[in-house]
Amino acid sequence: MSYPFHLTATERELDADELALEDLASRAYDAAHLNDSFSALKERARFSKEASGLYRGWMRAARSGALDVDSEKRSQPEAKTEPTALAA
Repeated sequence: MSYPFHLTATERELDADELALEDLASRAYDAAHLNDSFSALKERARFSKEASGLYRGWMRAARSGALDVDSEKRSQPEAKTEPTALAA
């Protein structure tokens, strides 16, 4: 068993990095799944292959930098406001 005071500085940094990645994945998951939470997914992952794969996928996305929840929401292209034949 490993206790925090037995960890080397590098191991503590890895733990801190992992926690930061999990926080990023959690914020992105929670924003994308309004009726679910990342902590619930993490709990389900202990018992379900599907949930475990989903959890690993979100963590992999966080590690790769694919999750960008801190930036401003990207707006969708504006719809053209040209009059149509039906509007006349």
